[in-house]
Amino acid sequence: MTRIMRILRLIKLFRFTKKNSGLSFMKVWMNLSSSNSNMLGMIAFVLFLTHLIACLFFLQAKWQDFDDNCWVVQEDMIGESVGFQYTLAAYWALQTLTTVGFGDITIKTVNERLFAICWMILGVAFYSYAIGNMTNMIASMDADREQLNQKLSVLKEFKQRTSMPIGMYSKIKRHLENNQRSANSFAEQDKILNDLPQQLKNQIIECTHGEIIDRIDFFKDKEHEFLYAVMPELKPLKLLEGDVLYQ
Repeated sequence: MTRIMRILRLIKLFRFTKKNSGLSFMKVWMNLSSSNSNMLGMIAFVLFLTHLIACLFFLQAKWQDFDDNCWVVQEDMIGESVGFQYTLAAYWALQTLTTVGFGDITIKTVNERLFAICWMILGVAFYSYAIGNMTNMIASMDADREQLNQKLSVLKEFKQRTSMPIGMYSKIKRHLENNQRSANSFAEQDKILNDLPQQLKNQIIECTHGEIIDRIDFFKDKEHEFLYAVMPELKPLKLLEGDVLYQ
């Protein structure tokens, strides 16, 4: 019973860490896109789930007092180290989750078979969910790339038709690539800010735009409401040497 309570606390701890703002801060600090952060979270969840099932797989054999037909005895694992036992249990859990099922670890007892049935059902459901999620993420990344490729294709045709200098072509190409990344980044940023409470949004604006407010005289004597409304609309503008910003 004590071990079951520990496992339940472990699941509760994992749910807490998923909601912990510290992990969200790490995503921002590592400059991960939403697709990459979702993929990283999925990998972490797979590892956690594999660890949990590996522990339960060994634990249910121990609850049977290591019956002669249990997998631990059948694989001659009684005298092995804890690390080796854990590795084999994790190996079985992961190959079952991924629906590979090599069959090199046999199970014979009723408890083990019931446990394996439950894990296979959960594994198939999770595997289908993971494949669907990864397909959506890849499709989203491909859509952004396809949009950029269309622009670059038009630029290449224009270069060939007008005999554009290679230096100018390279500058325009870099500009399009940089702008595409910036547009995606700001779109995700706006989506996050729109979902936040106004007070928290104001604090973020003070943190991210405080230097602009201090350096530009126009903003120094303005009301906070005006600054909170204007600052999120500011976007960086890339200019080449000699370009006229305002006339």
